Formats: sequence, structure tokens, C-alpha cells
Amino acid sequence: MLSEPPVRLCCFTRHWGVVCPDGRVMCQICFDRFEQDQLAVDDGQKINVCQTCFDHEQGVRARNEI
Repeated sequence: MLSEPPVRLCCFTRHWGVVCPDGRVMCQICFDRFEQDQLAVDDGQKINVCQTCFDHEQGVRARNEI
């Protein structure tokens, strides 16, 4: 039934969206959970990727453009 939020793999509780009830977010690359201030910002928007993974992905993209 869609009236209830799904059980999320990030924290195994029911909630809508990517922010868990404890305020943390799971990185969509490494799957660790982080405080929201540890998330990357892309084009002025906070995204659900940790800063470490974002920096790594940016480095890979830069190397592939050479």
C-alpha cells in the first residue's frame, strides 16, 4: 500500500526521501551513511554523494578527458 513509506536499506526504517529520521543520508556510491554537512554540492545543490566519493569521481572524469 502506498500510504506507508517503504523500508529503506539505509537505516532499515520507513521513511520517504533520502534523509533518514536521524538526519543522515546514504551515499549512493559507497553506501556509507553521512551527516548532511558531509555531502557534496554540485551546481549549488546538495546531492546524496559524500564529498570523498564526489572528489574521486571528479578526478576520474578529469583524467578521462585528457
